[in-house]
Amino acid sequence: ILPFLLQNFVVVFCSRIAVGIAIGSMTPLANALIANNFTGLQKDRAIGIYTASESIGGAVMVFLSGVIVQFGWRYNFLVYLIAVGQFILVTRFCPPGHGQGAEGERPSKSSAPVINPTVCFVWVVFFIYMTYLNTFATHISQFVEGEGIGTSAVCGVVSSVFLVSGFVCGLVYSKITAVFRG
Repeated sequence: ILPFLLQNFVVVFCSRIAVGIAIGSMTPLANALIANNFTGLQKDRAIGIYTASESIGGAVMVFLSGVIVQFGWRYNFLVYLIAVGQFILVTRFCPPGHGQGAEGERPSKSSAPVINPTVCFVWVVFFIYMTYLNTFATHISQFVEGEGIGTSAVCGVVSSVFLVSGFVCGLVYSKITAVFRG
């Protein structure tokens, strides 16, 4: 929200770093919550609901950003005010607890973390993928307007369609996993 109030490059840059860290932390934490609190088909449904919610939320935010940017680029930073409502909902409705693993046992505190080379490789691949994906998402409206083939609002709608497909995939995730599990 600070970039809306202050027109300073350093403030905008640092706030974007903070948002990136927060978003980058959110996915593993959400998946850990699901892994610690659900098993089997319930776990698949929870992953699907999470994916669907994340995608439809992204679609709505991209659409709103495409509309809001017409009033000025700084106004897009106000969409982060939604986090206040999310914080209230999470603190109000998520029960406190210590969580257990999928098999019901508590993780051992004495076990040292192991760095898995496959996980590191996948992380690098997804890092590169997300870099390109986010570059596309942040520059497509500039390209479309520069070439005279549309407006930022049109780009918001088109980008939202991309995210809605993630919503649909999230809704059918548990059914797809059930098919592959036999």
